[in-house]
Amino acid sequence: MQQRPKPNFNRGKGPNFRREQQQEHRTNRMIRVPEVRLVGDNVEVGVYRTEDAQRMADDQGFRPRGNLP
Repeated sequence: MQQRPKPNFNRGKGPNFRREQQQEHRTNRMIRVPEVRLVGDNVEVGVYRTEDAQRMADDQGFRPRGNLP
Protein backbone atom coordinates (compact mmCIF):
# COMPACT_ATOMS: atom_id res chain seq x y z
CA MET A 1 0.00 0.00 0.00
CA GLN A 2 1.33 3.38 -1.02
CA GLN A 3 1.62 6.16 1.57
CA ARG A 4 -0.11 9.46 0.94
CA PRO A 5 1.92 12.63 1.29
CA LYS A 6 1.26 14.55 4.49
CA PRO A 7 -0.65 17.82 4.06
CA ASN A 8 1.54 20.88 4.15
CA PHE A 9 -0.07 23.28 6.60
CA ASN A 10 2.89 25.66 6.46
CA ARG A 11 2.33 26.82 2.90
CA GLY A 12 3.42 30.38 2.43
CA LYS A 13 6.38 30.07 4.76
CA GLY A 14 8.56 28.09 2.39
CA PRO A 15 10.49 29.43 -0.58
CA ASN A 16 8.38 27.51 -3.13
CA PHE A 17 5.16 29.38 -2.43
CA ARG A 18 4.71 33.00 -3.45
CA ARG A 19 1.70 34.89 -2.24
CA GLU A 20 0.30 37.51 -4.60
CA GLN A 21 0.69 41.06 -3.39
CA GLN A 22 -2.72 42.69 -3.05
CA GLN A 23 -3.72 46.20 -2.19
CA GLU A 24 -5.40 46.69 1.15
CA HIS A 25 -8.45 48.29 -0.52
CA ARG A 26 -9.89 47.84 -3.98
CA THR A 27 -10.22 51.04 -5.96
CA ASN A 28 -11.76 52.08 -9.27
CA ARG A 29 -12.33 49.14 -11.63
CA MET A 30 -11.00 46.60 -9.08
CA ILE A 31 -14.17 46.96 -6.97
CA ARG A 32 -16.20 43.74 -7.23
CA VAL A 33 -19.18 44.38 -4.95
CA PRO A 34 -22.56 45.45 -6.33
CA GLU A 35 -22.95 48.47 -4.00
CA VAL A 36 -20.63 50.95 -2.29
CA ARG A 37 -21.06 53.72 0.30
CA LEU A 38 -20.22 57.21 -0.93
CA VAL A 39 -19.17 60.07 1.31
CA GLY A 40 -17.90 63.48 0.34
CA ASP A 41 -18.57 67.17 -0.05
CA ASN A 42 -20.19 67.13 -3.51
CA VAL A 43 -22.34 64.03 -3.16
CA GLU A 44 -25.28 62.92 -1.07
CA VAL A 45 -23.97 60.37 1.43
CA GLY A 46 -25.48 56.95 0.83
CA VAL A 47 -25.21 53.52 -0.74
CA TYR A 48 -25.05 53.47 -4.54
CA ARG A 49 -24.66 50.85 -7.24
CA THR A 50 -20.95 50.52 -8.00
CA GLU A 51 -21.41 51.52 -11.64
CA ASP A 52 -23.32 54.67 -10.63
CA ALA A 53 -20.69 55.59 -8.02
CA GLN A 54 -17.88 55.19 -10.55
CA ARG A 55 -19.78 57.30 -13.07
CA MET A 56 -20.32 60.02 -10.46
CA ALA A 57 -16.61 59.99 -9.57
CA ASP A 58 -15.67 60.24 -13.26
CA ASP A 59 -18.10 63.14 -13.77
CA GLN A 60 -16.51 65.03 -10.87
CA GLY A 61 -12.98 64.30 -12.07
CA PHE A 62 -12.15 62.36 -8.92
CA ARG A 63 -8.77 60.65 -8.89
CA PRO A 64 -7.62 58.68 -5.82
CA ARG A 65 -4.57 60.06 -4.03
CA GLY A 66 -2.28 57.88 -1.94
CA ASN A 67 -3.68 55.17 0.29
CA LEU A 68 -7.38 55.76 0.75
CA PRO A 69 -9.26 53.82 3.45
